[in-house]
Amino acid sequence: MNKHLAKELEVQQLRNKIQTEVQDAVQQSQREYYLREQMKAISKELGDGDETSKDITELKEKIEAAGMPEDTKKEALKELQRLQRMSPNAADYGMTRSYIEWLAVLPWAKSSGVEADIPAAEQVPQRGPLRPAEGEGPHSGLPLCTPVEAGYEGANPLLRRTSGCG
Repeated sequence: MNKHLAKELEVQQLRNKIQTEVQDAVQQSQREYYLREQMKAISKELGDGDETSKDITELKEKIEAAGMPEDTKKEALKELQRLQRMSPNAADYGMTRSYIEWLAVLPWAKSSGVEADIPAAEQVPQRGPLRPAEGEGPHSGLPLCTPVEAGYEGANPLLRRTSGCG
């Protein structure tokens, strides 16, 4: 009998805990909604709301029209919501806006037409200050290609003609 009562008591405590957590979450979201509405009313009263809301709408349209991958679009919209909550006078406002505009104007659905030659990139000798070429010491003059430079050069055929690496 005591085991049964202990089990019932445990279940009731769990129910109370869950209900308290849910109630706290609902109160928090209601509070945030109320504060956002107050912020909108204040910015409208100050005259900031009209121009800012137009900018937000334009940026959202640009994001929708950009043809970016779904995960990138999700991140851009998240940043747009963050921008919407910011004051235009905030220090991060300009940087966040530029980032969103930059994401929106990238040619997500377009290709440059240049084929990357991965096997050729793998064949580029990967030398550097820690792995000099045969017969060269670590302090023998001009710096050698780093693995990053050599790999990039090998993958981009236009650079192979103009660069001194590889």
